[in-house]
Amino acid sequence: MDKAETLRGLSIAVPFKTLESLPPDSFYHFELIGFEVLDPAGQSLGHVAKILSHPAVDSLLIENGEPKVIPLSNTIVQQIDRENRQIILRNTL
Repeated sequence: MDKAETLRGLSIAVPFKTLESLPPDSFYHFELIGFEVLDPAGQSLGHVAKILSHPAVDSLLIENGEPKVIPLSNTIVQQIDRENRQIILRNTL
């Protein structure tokens, strides 16, 4: 068995403080997990369970009863509020 084989199935973690700082309008995908998603009226649609990576645009998998998939684009998302851990949408889905 070689040394790499001993690592099979293990997770690799990097301390958050060692990650490169991003511009204010950018974020790491993992930061959005657990954020509450709100429609324009402030009604909760659920919480981000996962980020789905697609070639054209990434999407948010929202869970609150029946799962919803919402494109993570500026035409759909009005604001990502890190302080309050919320994502506010432009339009009602």
